[in-house]
Amino acid sequence: MRPTEKIKRFVKGKRSHVETDAALDERVMTDSYAAMDEAMRSAAGQVTPNIWRIIMKSKITKFAVAAVVIIAVGLSITLLDKTVPTAYALEQTAEALKNAHNVHSIFMDRQGRRVNAWGKIDHTTGMITVMRMEYEDGGLYIITKDQTYFEDDGLVAVKEGQYIKCGLVFNDFISKAARRLHDLGRMEVEKKISEEFHREVIVVNVKQPNVHLQAIIDIDTKLPIKFSIPWVAYPNEPLDYTELLEYELDLPPDFFEFKLGPDTMVLGKHLDTQFAKDPAYGITYNDDEDLQHLCHRIAGQYIQAKIDKDIETIKQLHSIHINRYGSNKMIEQAVNMENYNNGKIIELLEFKPAYENKPRQMMVPCKVIKDYKGQPQEMYSGVIVYLREHDGQKSAVITGFYPRLSEKQINNTQ
Repeated sequence: MRPTEKIKRFVKGKRSHVETDAALDERVMTDSYAAMDEAMRSAAGQVTPNIWRIIMKSKITKFAVAAVVIIAVGLSITLLDKTVPTAYALEQTAEALKNAHNVHSIFMDRQGRRVNAWGKIDHTTGMITVMRMEYEDGGLYIITKDQTYFEDDGLVAVKEGQYIKCGLVFNDFISKAARRLHDLGRMEVEKKISEEFHREVIVVNVKQPNVHLQAIIDIDTKLPIKFSIPWVAYPNEPLDYTELLEYELDLPPDFFEFKLGPDTMVLGKHLDTQFAKDPAYGITYNDDEDLQHLCHRIAGQYIQAKIDKDIETIKQLHSIHINRYGSNKMIEQAVNMENYNNGKIIELLEFKPAYENKPRQMMVPCKVIKDYKGQPQEMYSGVIVYLREHDGQKSAVITGFYPRLSEKQINNTQ
């Protein structure tokens, strides 16, 4: 008689009555999970392991599995649900991070740039509070909760009210791990053999309307060993995937400090007026040029710079980009986000007559074609040209840009 027939006969026969108690149930469940875990670990080196065949090679394992099958039939439960790994909850990762002092990551951003990043971890929350980022193509950033210090593109500056860039991805996941916010998105947890790490890991996928975040968790330490964002709605998400994630490095005491020099620029609202009056920025002109022609010429240069993503010209004409974003990297990201949210200008068609919007500030309606979510659309955008004079020298800068104008704004009607 075949083993399967013996089991079937045993279950259906007169002696098939099985009595269990809590202690026995727990012991059987523990033995069966231990057997499956041991089998999965031994199969880690195989390309396509047959887990069931490996489990059933052992006589002890056969008995444990048979017992579990009998109990499962009687209680109508499923023991092999991969979305609920045994002995793991997301809170364990949050707790494990509280015992780590720092984290080091090498990651690729969505523009294809490799970045070295170190984060200081708060032992009470398990989250990053200070981050140091070094771009492979140049640029040093020290980022805290309230300020960002950076030296990039020849600019040494400090900016208030900045957020933790790639640390935001790390912290976002840890926040979800700590609070188990299943209601904010679909969260899937799976224990599997990783082809990348050649061992058993826990894979967490958090799928929300605007982002899909994936974290791979070490099954022993419960610490994240990789982050990736397979899909995101926004082009400026700072992280694509991590190449390395490690903890507890021996770092110098001043590793997260930034020494400000006498020429360090402080970015913020106080620079708006300074840039608008600085004759080093903008385009010079003389009174011989017709006002309408002047406004159209300057607005046209600015629109063309946006089409070409000419960052240097954008900075020269609309210096507020330096005030708000600082380095070329940050300005480029801001332009990308503006193009994503409002559509990318791909062609300048014509101008409407410019008119005074505020004293010495001219509104220039510009008819353009935008690529908006894959569809070309004609619309009017507005450029504010500010005419100024400094020590007898006349020049003009851009002080405002409106992605879309209303009919009233286009025709200067009340």
